[in-house]
Amino acid sequence: WATSVVTGDGWRFTGNPGYNASTSAGNNRASGTFAWIDFSSTDVDPILEVEDVDISTLTSPGLVIDYFSDLGTYSCAGYNILHIEAYDGTSWVNVSSLQLNVTGWNTYYFSLAGMTNSVSGFAEIRFRGESGGPSTCDYYNDLLLDDVKFEDVTLGCTDPSYDNYDASAQADDGSC
Repeated sequence: WATSVVTGDGWRFTGNPGYNASTSAGNNRASGTFAWIDFSSTDVDPILEVEDVDISTLTSPGLVIDYFSDLGTYSCAGYNILHIEAYDGTSWVNVSSLQLNVTGWNTYYFSLAGMTNSVSGFAEIRFRGESGGPSTCDYYNDLLLDDVKFEDVTLGCTDPSYDNYDASAQADDGSC
């Protein structure tokens, strides 16, 4: 893992997040077993970059993460954002952005089809945090990341409001 930050203290691998992200509140994982951003002051571009990964043996290459962005009883106008980006050999390309408030830890699946570095052939992935708005919201909305994996994912329509919805699909393929 490589980390960088423009301002603030960036990604942490130790300590205890605050408020509902605390290990004694909504987060039930032991301190030191996950990475997190402490948004107690506005952080600018905290980046956590994964070592290059060879995904050439995967049939439907994907990224799987456990993610925590849960305000609990606190309310906020704008939630902090986690940008998931892949390097294509020239620039960082958006895989997905998560700006949400959901209960507890949740697992998310993302397709990495066509998301490898055109020069190395490896997947180069980074996680970039961003303030969601007012600094008071930042304060209550620490972002947590765990169990980052590269594996085959089942692609399909993940929106149940469409006729071609596929309940077994883990990542949306844009076919809805």
